[in-house]
Amino acid sequence: MLKNGCQFFLVAGLLLLIVNTIRADEYNIDELCVDCYEAHINSLIEKCENKKMYRHSQSDELRKLAALSTMKLAYLREYKLELINEMAQHQIGNQDHQIQYFINSKFFNIARNQ
Repeated sequence: MLKNGCQFFLVAGLLLLIVNTIRADEYNIDELCVDCYEAHINSLIEKCENKKMYRHSQSDELRKLAALSTMKLAYLREYKLELINEMAQHQIGNQDHQIQYFINSKFFNIARNQ
C-alpha cells in the first residue's frame, strides 16, 4: 500500500511539473510578443515624430502626411497599452506586417468615425 501511494504522488508530482513548465513557456512566449508589440509601437511613434516636420512643406501631400502622422502619433501615445493588450489577447502574431495591419485598422477605423 505504501509503495502504491508513493508511486501515485511521484506521478502526480511529475504531471504538475510538466504542466507548470508548459505554462511557463506560454508565459514567456506571451511576454516576448508583448515586448515585440511595444517595440513596434515605439518604432511607429518615432516614425510619426519624424514625419511631423513636413507640416511646413510647400507640398500639399507632405502637409497631409504630416497631419495624418500627427493624429496617428497622438493615437499611439494615448492607446499604446490598450493596443498591446488587445494584440496579445487576439494573438495577432509578431511579424511586422501583422502588427502594422492591426494598428492601422484600429487607427483608421477611429479616424473615419470622427
